[in-house]
Amino acid sequence: MNVWPVFVPGAASTRMRQGLLLIERLQRELAQAINRVLEPEELGLAEWMIVSELAAADAPLTRVARRLARDPGALSRATTRLIKRGLLRSTRHEKDRRRATLSLTPRGRVLHDRVAAALDATTIATSASRALPLDHLLSLFPCGSSPATPFAAVSRATAASPRPHDLHAPAKENDP
Repeated sequence: MNVWPVFVPGAASTRMRQGLLLIERLQRELAQAINRVLEPEELGLAEWMIVSELAAADAPLTRVARRLARDPGALSRATTRLIKRGLLRSTRHEKDRRRATLSLTPRGRVLHDRVAAALDATTIATSASRALPLDHLLSLFPCGSSPATPFAAVSRATAASPRPHDLHAPAKENDP
């Protein structure tokens, strides 16, 4: 069974453009919803990401930066602001004073729990209000995962079927 769509000139670029516009709109709306939660707490996104990462485990700044795929310099400035606010603590290593481990203070832990709960509620509400556009977005991509076609099933089906570019390629000598 071929699950690839029928080739129609220009259809892929139109579908991709529609998909990108939907992604952009969803990203913008989700960012606005997140900012509505973070602003009253006087937190920026970088600061929240640090707090959220340290809620899982204490870590040196370099590890936090690597996990978040962020520049350590930019996170260092955000970390300094969080320490000044009493939300983080930096503990120097006993033997190597250049090394420090960051951790949440009790006040930082309370802030994390409050903001995480508010973000969970906001994200769920935003996602629910955008369920149809997201489903529509997933339907634009031929190998997309949706509740009706789990990714593994799509992968198995597409592995056995010809790809659109295979249909127009000349046959190889040793093809049966």
